[in-house]
Amino acid sequence: MLKSPKLFSVAFSCLVLISCSNPTPQIDRAPAQNNLGQDLVSMIEKKQGNPEKVIVKIRSLTNFQWDKMYVFPPYTPIAEINRTLGFEWEDATSTGIDRRDDINLIVFVNSGKVVTLIAYPRIHGEFSVGDPKNGFTPESASFEITEVPQSQKGRPRLLIMPSSELAN
Repeated sequence: MLKSPKLFSVAFSCLVLISCSNPTPQIDRAPAQNNLGQDLVSMIEKKQGNPEKVIVKIRSLTNFQWDKMYVFPPYTPIAEINRTLGFEWEDATSTGIDRRDDINLIVFVNSGKVVTLIAYPRIHGEFSVGDPKNGFTPESASFEITEVPQSQKGRPRLLIMPSSELAN
């Protein structure tokens, strides 16, 4: 009888460790969009050690319709997310953004509905977008990647900031 609870405890612990150890972007939605987070990481990390200007145009990475993109920093309260989006997003709590400091939450909206999201690990770059209330349109969602000398786990830190270049 004691073996069952111990076995369950060991199995549960393994699952928790596995789920917590993967710092790749988590995407919530259709399989066709599953490469979006990975593509974004790849584009942003092209800046590491590269003296050339690196611009990421989000529209070029998406294969779905969206009219607004919002970037929420760590610890953003759920009520603030709902106010910013202009509607009550039922799944906002499940993102954990209000309790997490390891991700930026990127939310894509189309016609007043969340169509996809990325839990973007900050280890791959830190979004610095200021106030997220206005969001970005497909035309304005263009970001310049800057490498700063502050080391994050032995490598330079990448800042992701809005670019003046249009995303067309």
